[in-house]
This record gives sequence, C-alpha cells and structure tokens, in this order.
Amino acid sequence: MNKTIRNSNFELMRILCIVFIIAYHYALHACSGTLSSKVGSPSLTGLIINLLSSWQWVGNYGFVAISSYFLCRKTNFKSKKLIYLYLQTIFYCIIFTAGYVVFIGKNSLSFAFQELSTPLNDQYWFLTSYIIFYLISPLLYKAANAVSLKQLKGFCILFPFILVFFSNQGGNLIFFCYIYFLVALVNRTEQSHIKQHCRKLLAGTTLIITIVLIIIYYWSRRGASALIIQTLLKINVMLSLLDAIWMLYCFERIHLSPNSFINTLGKSIFGIYIIHENYIMYSSDISSSGTLLWDKILGTVRFTDSPLIILHMVISVIVVFAVCCCIDIIRAELLEKRLVSKIKLIDTICAKFDRFYSGETSKEAQ
Repeated sequence: MNKTIRNSNFELMRILCIVFIIAYHYALHACSGTLSSKVGSPSLTGLIINLLSSWQWVGNYGFVAISSYFLCRKTNFKSKKLIYLYLQTIFYCIIFTAGYVVFIGKNSLSFAFQELSTPLNDQYWFLTSYIIFYLISPLLYKAANAVSLKQLKGFCILFPFILVFFSNQGGNLIFFCYIYFLVALVNRTEQSHIKQHCRKLLAGTTLIITIVLIIIYYWSRRGASALIIQTLLKINVMLSLLDAIWMLYCFERIHLSPNSFINTLGKSIFGIYIIHENYIMYSSDISSSGTLLWDKILGTVRFTDSPLIILHMVISVIVVFAVCCCIDIIRAELLEKRLVSKIKLIDTICAKFDRFYSGETSKEAQ
C-alpha cells in the first residue's frame, strides 16, 4: 500500500483554521466566559479582541470544505480514518478522566461517563457532526453525481435561503452537507469563475464580514433589538461559509511543494482541538477561581485591565497551538505508528468494509 502524500497547501489551511478556532475559544472561555465585559464594552480593545476571535465559523467550515474537496472527487471513504479519530479522542478522554478523578474527585462517575461516551455526546459538537458527515459522504457523492450540473447549481443557489432558518440544533450537519455540494459544484464546473476570482471573492467577503462584526459589536452593546442582532449573526454565518469556500480555492492555487513540517502540524489539528476544548480545560464549574487553561495556566485574568491583553491573546493562541500540537505528535508517534499501525487486521477489515460501504466491487477498488 502506497503511503498517502498529504497536500501541504491544504494542511497549511487546516493550521489557519484551528488558529481561528483557538482564538474564538480564548474570547469565549477566558475569565470564566466574561472576558468581553472585563476589558470594557464598548471599547477599542474590546472591538479588536472581538474581531480577532470571530472567525470560528470560517475555521469550522474550512475543515469541512477541505474534506469535501477530496471526498467529492471520488468515493474516498476510509473507515480507518474514523477508527484512528475515535482512538485519538478516547485516548485523551481517558487521560482527562484519570486526571479529574485523581485531582478533583467530585462527581467522578458523572464526569467519567461524559468523557468515555464521547463522541456520542455533545462535548465536541464539531467532532460529532464531522463523523456523521464523513459516514454519509458516500451517499452525498452519489447524490451529487446523480443530478445534472444545472440541477446542482440550482440547488446550491436556492438552499442558503432555507439554511438560515435552521437553528444550531442539528443545523451543523446540514451546513456541512451544503458545503459538500457547493464544493462538488465548483469542482464539476469547467473554467469555474469561483476558482478564477477566488482571491477577489475572499477579500470582498472578508471585508463584508468585518463590517458586519463591527456593527454587531456596537449595536449589541447599545440596545439594538435581539431580532436585528440574530439576523446579522445568521448573515455572518452564511458569509463565513462562503469565505471558507473562497479560501479553499485560494489555497488550491498556492504552489507549495510537499513540506514535512507543515504536514506534521496539519495531522495534529484534531488533537489540538480535542485537548484544548475538553470540558476540564474550559469549565468554570470545576473551580471557583476560573477555567483551568485560560485563567489558571495562561493567566488571562491578570491582563484584563492591561493594554497588553491583545498581545496576551496572540501569545496564548500560539502557546496553545504549539503545546497541544507537541502532545499529539508524541501520542501519534508512540501509539499510532508503533502500536496501532502494526495491527494488520485493522487494515484488512477496513478495506473490506470500505468497498462494501462505498458500493465498490473488488475490481473497482484496486
């Protein structure tokens, strides 16, 4: 079996996406979730932090766009990928459970159940939605190729008007599926205008998102009606989805040779997400003195009244990325490469299951 060569262009995009998400979690969880009020609101510092931390949807949808880019080109379902993702997740959940039981102890049974039932619960909403999305990707592939290009284009144009009415409860998977069809449409279109003008589209959409974010920031703090704010937030989500698509094709056009350093970082993205967004890291219920990661380890509380809070945010994002990445690289080296990858039975079972699940014959799969 030939080893898959990772595309460094898209690995670099994955890195950028997780940086967006870490920045969002900084603003969301720091000071036990009260960072925006601590730094003053409205204020220039508060606005800058808000702008730096409000690209999480571009990050989330960017991950899905990259997966869709490869999944919609052929029936590319690999159950081994899901097994590795589950093992990666449950490994960290076991570690966090052990740490919780030893150092905290209260409600240990409840916490252990929550951790060990991941990803069936909603601790990692993106992980759960992504696994379901990946499982149905063969069906999405067949659906996208069963219709004409004109029908697919009509669907992609009309469906956003339906999307805006979905709440976050179950709506994430629908957004993921829509991204798949949108990427499939662009890939099927010869001389696509999106590919040709992706940089202009990215710059324009990013500018509009920035303007919308500024409006939301000031209006929400000056008594604007909840309906107006919610409408602007929904518009921002749709713009972020488009921004992720434009970004995908901008990175596709980057001529970057395979880079082992970038590829190694890119492979650890899910690990970074799982480690820093675990309940024990951000929950203010565990300790009255603030969250473990953002307040105790990174000490965000000490900088809320300081002009250095923005610099602290930038450094914190880099530190979280670097430390979590190193931890996951070590895990992958010790467990995946030296243990799990040696179990050939996993490869055999997964190969047979993939052919069955994707509807391929043995001859087609070769």
